[in-house]
Amino acid sequence: MTPQQMKEAEEASALFHVALISLGARAVSDTLSLWDDVPPVLNVSNTRAAQKWLATAIEYVMRRRLRARDMALAYYRYQRALTTGTTIALPGQDNPPYMTLPELKRQFESHLNPEVPPEDGSADSTDALEADVPEADRIPVEDLDGLDGDLDALEQETVEQVRDNLIVLGPINQDRKTRGARYVETVEQSDASRAEAHGNAGRRQAAAAARNVMNGARGSLFLAADSDRRALGFVRVSRTGTPCGFCAMLISRGPVLKKDGRQASLYRANEGTGPKADGSIVTYGDLDLYHDNCQCYAVPVFSTQQFGSGDIFAMNREYAELWETHIQDQYSGDEALSEWRRLIRDRAKSQKSLEAAA
Repeated sequence: MTPQQMKEAEEASALFHVALISLGARAVSDTLSLWDDVPPVLNVSNTRAAQKWLATAIEYVMRRRLRARDMALAYYRYQRALTTGTTIALPGQDNPPYMTLPELKRQFESHLNPEVPPEDGSADSTDALEADVPEADRIPVEDLDGLDGDLDALEQETVEQVRDNLIVLGPINQDRKTRGARYVETVEQSDASRAEAHGNAGRRQAAAAARNVMNGARGSLFLAADSDRRALGFVRVSRTGTPCGFCAMLISRGPVLKKDGRQASLYRANEGTGPKADGSIVTYGDLDLYHDNCQCYAVPVFSTQQFGSGDIFAMNREYAELWETHIQDQYSGDEALSEWRRLIRDRAKSQKSLEAAA
């Protein structure tokens, strides 16, 4: 991997993250707009308006998830080409035996604006590629067995999860919070209480909708790397600078190997596991867990060079050192986790104070 390829890989990761956050932000805005059609009344979950909202919101989330999935696969194909000199086939499509870096980059960039439909992501014809591309510039295309089925299964499983998230955090949440409005003293207070419950529930369901949309990209990345023999493992990444304590703990682990431990250990993890603050085990699958309003994602790692020198992993290296100097060998169990969260909170406060004073 040349320094120029390393630079391009870093730039691609930054662009992907910005696009991922944009997808989530648009999902929040759109699902809040859909929520406006749900009235701020008690027992709203049993109304026709709520049922219509639920069907529309589910359809929206699943449609945007597919957009996120396609973006993630385009990113993965380009990133893999930069780091390994090979790429993967597009699932469910006829693929030529090779691609080129410029074409993979073009396809990736066409997915970055969530408001503009991407260009056709299908590969160019084999005849055209064979005629026009020198052999030295060809990026071999490799199939990942089972990826197409895994992606379809993920979407099918997600439908019920999205339904449950939306109905529980939306109408049911509003009903629960609105019941107290019956005991206030005035009609004005009752209306205000119900409006507040409606707004809170709307924000909760919108955050869950955005998480599920963004997980269309994050989960697709994870499935691709999981089935890819060239991917060593994953690294949890945050570009916000202020991750929560849970995410910061995962970020501090560095690369975590895939579940079968086929590759040599890269960093702190061993055979796909490493110690959590509470004494349990962190597995590679933990890196693909996200909470509402989370802006992290798990980056596939293809080489030790990629992690050791990449700017994108600077926070991982910093947090690993923090853990070693402030937590490791000093605390254990719940006390270690509590101390770690306090440390991360204090650092975030200090950062905000510095920014305010600047």
